[in-house]
Amino acid sequence: MCAAAWNEAEIVEFLRPDKNEQNLFVTNLPKTLTEAAKYESLFEVFSAFGLIHEIQVIQSNAALVADTLRDDASTNCDVADPEAKAAEGLCMHYAFVKYFSAISAAKAVESLNRKWMMEGHLLRVQHANSANAPAHNSVPLYVSQCRTLANHFLGFNGWSSKIVKLESFSIPDSATLNLLSDLAEDHEDSASFVPGEDQMCYTCTVQLSFPRHGITCHGTGTATVKKAEEKGPAGTMMAAGYAKKAALQRATEDAFSRVVLIILPSGKVAVEQVREDPPGCGIVIQDVTAELVSVTCLPDETSDVEDEEEQEVEEQEEEDAQGASDMLAHLASGPESSMAT
Repeated sequence: MCAAAWNEAEIVEFLRPDKNEQNLFVTNLPKTLTEAAKYESLFEVFSAFGLIHEIQVIQSNAALVADTLRDDASTNCDVADPEAKAAEGLCMHYAFVKYFSAISAAKAVESLNRKWMMEGHLLRVQHANSANAPAHNSVPLYVSQCRTLANHFLGFNGWSSKIVKLESFSIPDSATLNLLSDLAEDHEDSASFVPGEDQMCYTCTVQLSFPRHGITCHGTGTATVKKAEEKGPAGTMMAAGYAKKAALQRATEDAFSRVVLIILPSGKVAVEQVREDPPGCGIVIQDVTAELVSVTCLPDETSDVEDEEEQEVEEQEEEDAQGASDMLAHLASGPESSMAT
């Protein structure tokens, strides 16, 4: 992406950034630093240009580094035979830095390529050139990354979410079967999505709202978790909790994948819905507390016995006090009664 493109609007999706324009290849990292130190240094520098999706620090083989050095003879390694240089192990470490925004990646290349040194090594920063990069991103972000991306561009008060529906099912209808089929395509453990008697199955619908932009969308998610039969009722409750949480996460991810962020050259952000809501989302908000277990507080017999004992002690103390008072009164009037007699 050229510098002129920085003045154009950019679309940022709530999908994993797998395009080459979003992925940077950083070479000539010093091998004297630990992997953690390299990661920390890379994050500190590259995060100044935009929100980072991930950083991968890798120790490469000589062939990959030789191919990289061969592309540019003026690299910092400054050798006539890049394969020999790589074989010496002096350029064996590299990293991938993935941005959510292609413009952020382009700015990082413009500012850092052969202009930043790490432990005396002048680093080379360029766009990745992977032949396996997809033409269009299709894998939704994890729910935590969706929230991070939304908070970064919209602020904590720029969006909200709420549960529209969260319910269990045993025999799925046709719509649920279609949803399970779609989810199975994105998960290796597709067998876990087939509901059975030994599994807790929940489906969830989540509503996302972007009040400043007048956008409201919905997402659905379904999850099944196998019961731990050996744990009895506790295992069933744990499986239900895990299934509810997973269904909620997948519904939130699905809702975010239906909208995109439009980053304008002025820095303002717009939100647009690019996918329609799943069918059956226009329903009344369900009170999810209806499924909570009600607990009845039974009277504590031990406390009742203690109360009765305390009451008897108090009555006895009152009787003793009254008896002592009568005795004092009798003694006070005793001599006068004797004289009168």
